[in-house]
Amino acid sequence: MRNLTQCLAMFFAAALLSGCVDEKPNYSKNPDGGTDIPSEVGYLSLSGLEMKVIYDGETETMPDDTADAAATRADEPQLDNFIVEVVDAQGESVARKSYAEWKAVEQHELPVGSYTLEVRSEETFPDVEWEAPAYTASKDFVIEREKTTTLNDITCTLANIKVTMLFSADLADMLSDDTKATISLGDKSMDFSKTERRAAYYMPEQELNTLDFQLTGSFADTGKPVSLNKSIPNVKAGQWRKITLVVEWADKGNVVIGVEVDNFVLDDTVEVNGTEGLWEEVIDEGGAEQGPAIVWEGHDLSQPFTLTDAMFDQTGNCTESFRFAITAPEGLTSLAVAIDSDNASLLEAVDRVQLPRSFDLCTVEASSTAGAVLTSLGLPVGDQVVGRQELTLDITRQISQLYAYTGTHTFAVTLADAAGKTTQATLTLVVKKGGSETGPVITWRDYDIDQPHDLAADMTIVIDIESASGIKAFEVNIDSEILAPMLGSVGIPETFDLCTVDGALAETLQSFGFKTGSDVTSPMSFDITQFVSILMMMDAGEHKFHLAVTDDNGVTTRKTIHLINRK
Repeated sequence: MRNLTQCLAMFFAAALLSGCVDEKPNYSKNPDGGTDIPSEVGYLSLSGLEMKVIYDGETETMPDDTADAAATRADEPQLDNFIVEVVDAQGESVARKSYAEWKAVEQHELPVGSYTLEVRSEETFPDVEWEAPAYTASKDFVIEREKTTTLNDITCTLANIKVTMLFSADLADMLSDDTKATISLGDKSMDFSKTERRAAYYMPEQELNTLDFQLTGSFADTGKPVSLNKSIPNVKAGQWRKITLVVEWADKGNVVIGVEVDNFVLDDTVEVNGTEGLWEEVIDEGGAEQGPAIVWEGHDLSQPFTLTDAMFDQTGNCTESFRFAITAPEGLTSLAVAIDSDNASLLEAVDRVQLPRSFDLCTVEASSTAGAVLTSLGLPVGDQVVGRQELTLDITRQISQLYAYTGTHTFAVTLADAAGKTTQATLTLVVKKGGSETGPVITWRDYDIDQPHDLAADMTIVIDIESASGIKAFEVNIDSEILAPMLGSVGIPETFDLCTVDGALAETLQSFGFKTGSDVTSPMSFDITQFVSILMMMDAGEHKFHLAVTDDNGVTTRKTIHLINRK
């Protein structure tokens, strides 16, 4: 309270002092102390103004397989024709000339006050147009009485949103000539044909905008219609969305089309009238649309997964989890699966049980032959799928049957919801029987375990262990001068064997995410991510977790989790 009183006293003292001044207005005085009223104007000089432009000069060509496609190049902006306008604090235009005209005038008289210099490449910009980049810039300045304000440089950037659309060559060959991609921003849209190489420029409606993508047409050989919808959120002025359509998977007329979006402003910075040292912005995609999603619990669906003997117990049951969590906030309308393999015997087996190589769980009737087969496999069909917002598919029981067939097997999944949003993912399983493992395999999920890593708040430490010959010992050594004193206080030694610890120590290690005793089996995973937040609160230093896994044959694999806290 005393400090508050003192602060208030100081505030009132300052207010009183500020009032004890000559109350005669400034405009009644001149610089010499007289009382003659000088002119209430100042001057703006743009004769030395250097206009810089981040020039959108290049449009990327097609991918390598269509390198013969022609590129487009926007016309180089004519700087002398840029419109330069002075706007007062009320938003009223007080002066307007071309850039060339401003540079030819030594100075311009303006009333004292605050202003904004606004630059634009054209008088008006179209809502959407081919090859029509627009450039703008603004700069605030103040005019003081009887003084000259000089503005020396200003940089113009892209004011609209650039969009290019590319069809990969293999996909373009599959589609009819009338196939098109319609890309819209609000009620403004442009149609991109298979051969369209121009860039479309959209004026944004707000700070963050959403582009709506719709593919319509048909397959050239079968006439079967093709349709695909996608929303591209959080698009801002000055950004370039490069959209590419590719074939993610195809078999006998069944095609999964992928939409790739490169999220950069410009590929290149082009120097125009002295522009250099300007950089390319990487766009943060935060707040993506809530479309359907599929997640393989504990795994990355984008990567092939190899099945080995170590993943099956003595009775042949798979010990690895093959549970897939599906979410669709708008409700599922389609859950299509397409099966393919480079092993003809597997495909023949699928045909023998009368299971279609392509099917939609939403439309398969339980009473049909396909429905009976899928139900026997433990999969839901029909009304058990349609409209669901959450769904779990568990095919763990079927993996042992699949393991009878060597080769690469793919299961392409396409999800669609009631809002028209779609998602594609492919489960790729590689069967290699009697693998060539010479010892346990230790991996740090999503990280290179053979390299040191800087601590970060979003870091995860999930360790995966696979050993074809079981696990006889799992020794952990924590090497950290900073952490060592704290380990002793919670009863954790610097070195321990997860296979043999028990009692209170086992419980303590389990609380930190380690697995102990009978839980140390192959394959296994443990999550010790909570160490990240603990270590980040400590002083700068290095921390090493040395792991040594020994199999039943006495073969030992050693890896180290090396963390650096740089503070």
